[in-house]
Amino acid sequence: MEIFFRNQIIQNIEHIGTSPELSLKIMQAVERSDVNMNDVVKIILEDPTICAQILKVANSAYYYRGERINNITGAVVHLGLENVRRILFAIEIIGVFKANSVLTFFNEINFWKHSVAGALLASELGSSAKKNDSESAYLCGLLRNVGVLAIRQFLPKEFYQIYEMIGKKNVPFKIASKESIGIDHREITHLLCMRWNLPDKIIGVLGELEKTEELRENVSDITRDIDLADAVLSIKGINEWDPFYKPVCAVQDEVIIEKAGKILEQVEKMQHQLW
Repeated sequence: MEIFFRNQIIQNIEHIGTSPELSLKIMQAVERSDVNMNDVVKIILEDPTICAQILKVANSAYYYRGERINNITGAVVHLGLENVRRILFAIEIIGVFKANSVLTFFNEINFWKHSVAGALLASELGSSAKKNDSESAYLCGLLRNVGVLAIRQFLPKEFYQIYEMIGKKNVPFKIASKESIGIDHREITHLLCMRWNLPDKIIGVLGELEKTEELRENVSDITRDIDLADAVLSIKGINEWDPFYKPVCAVQDEVIIEKAGKILEQVEKMQHQLW
C-alpha cells in the first residue's frame, strides 16, 4: 500500500501543469548579462493578480518610504530585483498547490509564514557569513517543506491520517508521512525541484539522496543555514504545522534569535498585505 501511495504522488507531480512560472522566468532573465528593468516589468505584467500583489507589498509599511507607488515599474525600482524575485516566489508557491477544501487542523497561513521566515533567516545567515549563496539559501528555505502542500493537494485523506499519527505518536511530520505513504515531504520537495528544472545547487540542498563529494561541499553551508533557521523558528514556536519537529542543531547565538524576531515581524506585515 505504501508503494502505491508513493507511485501515485510521484505520478501526480509529473503531471503538475503549474509551477512558480513568473519567478522562474525572472530568475532566468536576471541571469542574462543584458537584462534591464523593463524586461522584468514585462514579465510581471503577464499576470494581473501578481501585479496587484507586488503593488501591495511595495506600498506596505515595511517597504514604504513616504511616496505611494501606483505602477509596476515604480514598484520594481522601489523594491529592487532581488526583493521582487523573493516576493514573487513567496506569493506563487502557495498558489501552485491549492486545496479543494479548508482543513481546520492545518493552518495554511501559518505554514506560509514559517516558510518565508525560514527563507529570510537562512538568507541572512548566508549574507552575514559573507558567502555568495544568500539567494540560493532563500529559495531553498522557501521551498524546503513544499512537499507538505503536495501531499495535502493530491492525497487529502492520507494527509489527515498523517496528522492523526502526529497527534497519537508525537512524531515529526517527516516520520509520519514516511510511515503513512512511503515517502516523506522532503523527498517530494526534491522531486518537485527536479520537475521545475531549478538550479543544481537548490536541488542538491533539498535532495536527501546520495551526493557527490563536490556537490556535498558546495551545498553544506546552505544546508547548515537552513537547519539553523529551522532550529531558531522552533525556539520561537513558529512551527505549528510540525509541532514535534526536532532541531538537528543547537542555537546558542542570541544575535541570531533576535534577528529572527525582526524577520518574523517583517513576515507578519507582508502576510497582512497579501491576505
